[in-house]
This record gives sequence, structure tokens and C-alpha cells, in this order.
Amino acid sequence: MLPAVLLRAFDRYRPLVDDWDAFTAANQRPLPPVVWTNTLRTTPEALRSFLREEGTEPEDVPWYPGAFRLPPDTAPGKSLSKLLGLAHIQEEVSLLPVLFLDPRPGEHVLDLCAAPGNKTVQAAVRMEDRGTVVANDRVAGNQWERKFYTSSVPTHIKVSFLDLEETSRQLLNNLFKTELVMILFESVKDVHTVIESGVTLEKINVGGLHYRKGAVELLPFVFLTDEDRTYLRELVKKSVTLTAQDIPGNNPRVINSLVV
Repeated sequence: MLPAVLLRAFDRYRPLVDDWDAFTAANQRPLPPVVWTNTLRTTPEALRSFLREEGTEPEDVPWYPGAFRLPPDTAPGKSLSKLLGLAHIQEEVSLLPVLFLDPRPGEHVLDLCAAPGNKTVQAAVRMEDRGTVVANDRVAGNQWERKFYTSSVPTHIKVSFLDLEETSRQLLNNLFKTELVMILFESVKDVHTVIESGVTLEKINVGGLHYRKGAVELLPFVFLTDEDRTYLRELVKKSVTLTAQDIPGNNPRVINSLVV
């Protein structure tokens, strides 16, 4: 349960919440541990059996095949399935963004939400053992975050931590031409910097732009600061298609006309 001082920190969200009492009650309920199957090493059926052998009764996450809710007193971080790389721990709600992005083998994907790395690993697995994940400036300079990113990535997936200048150089020199690449940036500004260097990106999925101080609602699930909007307008001028998506199964929505 959240202490009262942390609950008060949510007061800034009151204008966005229809039922405040239900919202605060939901924040008081503990979330069940959730793990998902590393399909590069095992199958959901095999992981389910493995978890039962470890003494845990998994419950399917109905909207995410291969993910399981575990009993509240479970410590999956200490389990053999986690140590063997068969299962990855992630909060259930955090599974959503990669479903929105839907990265596939054969695609070049750019996502604006990078840290701290759980979704990066999830995306890499969904790329089916083929691809390169490129992280952003801040992560490139943070040893702990680099280690966190790579700790659960399958050994077949190459992970590179590049600053913006090196990212631009490699893209401009077509050094990824034989690879399937997912590029993760932390901010709209970072994407704009790379494109200004001469890199051509035709389509960008806007993710992770949630409510924060100074941000204004563009869509119920996308909030932009004045700086975000300025850089996105510049991308639209360069004929970049900007998309956003709220829930799995919905088609991505083109938002170019909303930011100009």
C-alpha cells in the first residue's frame, strides 16, 4: 500500500480522473507479480509447467499470451526460471507499450520511450532473435542502466548504447543495412536532433509522452509540452508520419494534423 504522503503526490492528476476515490483505492491495491515467457528459450506451456514445479500456480494474463500472474507472496526474482532466462518479470500494465508498437522482424522501428529497459527486452524478444536495439544519450553514459538493459536480453540480440552523434553517423553510413533495427530514444528533442543531422525516418511511433508538469493533453494518452510540440511540428514539415495508439488491437492513429 502507498503511504499517505505518496498518495498526496497524485493530487496533480485530479483534473484527469473522473472517479478520484476509485483511483486512490486502485493505487492502494498491491499488484500481483507478473512474468512473461522468453519465447527464444522456451514456450508458454513449458514455462507454466516449470513454474508449477517451483511451487507456484500461474494464472494466464488473458490479453497477453505467454504472460502469467503469480500469487502475491511469490518472489519471481529469486526463481530458477528467472535465473535461466525462461521468464522475465514486468508489471502487467508495462506490457502494453510494446503491444502498441508491435515490432516485427523485417521492420525498422523507432520508439521514443527507452528507460529503464524492461520494454526494450520485451521488444527484442518479439523481434524473434533478429535485430539491433539502440539506446539514447543518457543511457549511453550511465553504466548501471547499460547493465540493466543487457542483463536479460537474449545473447542472440545485439545491444548497442550510442550517443546521438554516433547514432546519426551509423544511420547515415547505412551501417545497419544487413540488420533489423529498433531504435529507442528518450525524447522528441533527441529524435529531432538525429533527423536534423540528415537521417531519414519515415514513421515514428510516439510513446511514453504521459502527463508531467507543463504538458497539455493532445489525446487522452499523449501529453505534450510546448517543446515537444515545436519539435513534432518540425518533424511533420519533414514529411515524417507521427502515430500514437492507446490500447492493443486499436489501429495506430496518425497525429500529424493535431500537432501543427
